[in-house]
Amino acid sequence: MRKRVSAVPLAQSNRDQLRLRLKHSSPEKWPRLLEKAFEILVCELGLGEQAARSTIIASAAAAHTCSCKINFHSLRNVQLQNRWKLHNQFARIARCLVRASVAPRKRLNEQLCTLIHGRFVDLEFVEEIFETTVMVLREYPAEESFKTVLGIMTHSNSDGDELVVIKNDFSGLMAEDQQKAIAVLSKVTGNDLSASLIYYELSSALDDRKPKRIDTLIHPFIEEAVADLALIFLNQDLRPSRARIDGKLKYKSRFHCFADLVLAAFIEPSTLRHDEEVLNDLTIKTYANCHIFPADARNLISRALGQAHTSWLVNESHIRKAQHNFNKSTLDSP
Repeated sequence: MRKRVSAVPLAQSNRDQLRLRLKHSSPEKWPRLLEKAFEILVCELGLGEQAARSTIIASAAAAHTCSCKINFHSLRNVQLQNRWKLHNQFARIARCLVRASVAPRKRLNEQLCTLIHGRFVDLEFVEEIFETTVMVLREYPAEESFKTVLGIMTHSNSDGDELVVIKNDFSGLMAEDQQKAIAVLSKVTGNDLSASLIYYELSSALDDRKPKRIDTLIHPFIEEAVADLALIFLNQDLRPSRARIDGKLKYKSRFHCFADLVLAAFIEPSTLRHDEEVLNDLTIKTYANCHIFPADARNLISRALGQAHTSWLVNESHIRKAQHNFNKSTLDSP
C-alpha cells in the first residue's frame, strides 16, 4: 500500500542538535529505530563502532531532509485546498449578503465602511472585517441569508463557544495569496462600497489558479532518500542490495531494513513493524479485545493494525531505482 503525505513533526527538529546527540551519546540514548539501525551496521554487517556512528549521522541527515520535503509538500497541499475553499466561501458569502433584507444589509455596510475608512490594510485588519461581519450578523438571528453566512464563517466548539474559524483559514493561506487579497481590499473605496463587494473582491483575489489534482504520494521523496542512503553505504564499502529467499516472503535485505528504520525514525517514529514480539502481542490483544463490543458491532470494527505498523516505507522498487544510479554488477547480492 502506498504511503500518502501527512505532517511530519520531527521535520521541525534541529538537525545540528540531532547530529551532536548522535555523535556524543551512546546508542542506547538514541531514538529507538536509529538504535536498531546501528545494531544492523555493527552486529550484522561487521562495521566498526566509529564507522557505524558516522554512517548513522549521515543517514539521519538524509532522512531529515526527506521528512522536511514531505512536510513542505503536505503544507503546500493544505494551502492549495484552503485557497480554493476560501474562494468559494467568499463568493457564497457575497451572494448571501446581496439577498439579505435592506435594513440588515444597510447596517452591515455602515459598520464595514466605518471600519475601512482611513485604515491601513493588513492581516489584522482583514480579521477585524471578519469579526465585525459576524458581530452584525448575530444581531439578526431571523435573517435566513445571515444564518447561512454564519454557518460558513463560524463553528461551535465542544464547550458551545462560537469561533470565527474563517480567520484561521485565511491566516493559513500562502503569503502571496494573503498579499493579493490585502492589495485588493486596499483599493476598495468609494460610494459603492458594500459588504458584498468586499467579499466578492476577496473571492476574486484567490481565483487566479484553480488547483489541479494534488499528488499526495510520498514515494518520490522516499526514492531520493534511499538513493542517498545507498551512496552512504557505498562510501563504507557496503552493498546497498535487495534480496529474496524462496519460502521466506517477509525476508528483507539488511540495507532494506536499515533504510526503512532510518526513514521511519523521522517519518513514522511510533511504528512497531520492526519490533516483531511487540507487534505480535498487540495483534493478539486487538483480536482478544473485540469481544467487549456488541456482536452486531464486531463486523464493523477492523481488527487489522494501522498501516504505519504493517506497511514499510521502503519497498524493492525504491531500492531498484536507487541501484540504477550505480554500477549494477557491484550491487547484486543473493
